[in-house]
Amino acid sequence: MKILLFFYVIFTNFLFLFGENLNDIKFWKTSSDGNSIITLEEINIKTGKAFLINYQLKGGYGWVIMRKEIETKFQKEIPLIFNLRSDADSDMEIKFIDDDGSVFGKKFSLKDSYKDWENICIYLANLEYWWGGDSKFNNLKAIEIAFSGKGTGKVMISEIKFGKAGMKSSFELAGPKLDPDRELKGFGFKQRRDKNLIPEDPLVLEYLKIL
Repeated sequence: MKILLFFYVIFTNFLFLFGENLNDIKFWKTSSDGNSIITLEEINIKTGKAFLINYQLKGGYGWVIMRKEIETKFQKEIPLIFNLRSDADSDMEIKFIDDDGSVFGKKFSLKDSYKDWENICIYLANLEYWWGGDSKFNNLKAIEIAFSGKGTGKVMISEIKFGKAGMKSSFELAGPKLDPDRELKGFGFKQRRDKNLIPEDPLVLEYLKIL
């Protein structure tokens, strides 16, 4: 038993040191809503290899998924990065699945975007809690890349890996957005949080008349 435990520790440390192999196609599993179709294959590009994803989204709103189980301990400040090229009009979703089943995700449109290769950098902080488990993220169990909406699409993804803390994110932070005009002084449609607002001020009266 002690010998098995020893080798298990060595193995998990090896994974932690050398990272997840996110670019091996055999570790990615595909699924769909039951009507939509997805095919995943490995192709050669100028910089090496890439995943080619072809899909057909059927019905009023279809979805397809590719999923990779994660073996190593996830560090929340580390982003997921990859290169993306798209010929699709649907939405793309990046989902982090917590070990209690919580799903945290980010959805963005592919329409008229990513026609040339672009680097994507996404942090846990870019994702919103969607469903399952609870809203507290514990540990990463799986990554899912999904496509949803209508029609057909062809997407290429290459060099999927975990990046380094501090890399520039491709998306805004998830959660409530602070009003950029919240500190403006005075009165008006934008300046609506002045600490010294005086009800008798004629500008306030005019503002209320307009409303």
